[in-house]
Amino acid sequence: DVSQEKIKVACIHAMQLSIRPTETAFINHFPEATVVNILDDSLSTDVSITGLDESMHDRFSKLGEYAASISVDGVLFTCSAFGSCIEKVQEELTVPVLKPNQALQEQIISSAKQGRTCVMSIFEPTLPSLRLEIENMIGNR
Repeated sequence: DVSQEKIKVACIHAMQLSIRPTETAFINHFPEATVVNILDDSLSTDVSITGLDESMHDRFSKLGEYAASISVDGVLFTCSAFGSCIEKVQEELTVPVLKPNQALQEQIISSAKQGRTCVMSIFEPTLPSLRLEIENMIGNR
């Protein structure tokens, strides 16, 4: 019976530290999912050197291709510093591909109507990517 099959989600991480909280969130909020963790912890250091250049986009495409090759039902990227790279993977794969910050961005845009919003991050490359994505979302409304 298909309704009893677990949903398989690939979580692609750029930092080792994101694995445990991601697993905890799935256990607490989506326990019916089987999580497959994929880690490339060199991404978080390399982005500080190269930015989101073509080679970084290619690396994300390959990570997405790998996730698709193991028959996942969806992909969640867990680091928000790579917005344009994740968007490229969203265009390439037929399964849902999610950014970790999509719900956050919607909340920021909604609350921005009420005044200023502050966004903080422990990973500096996240801020320019997040800012660009929010500005693009506002511009598309």
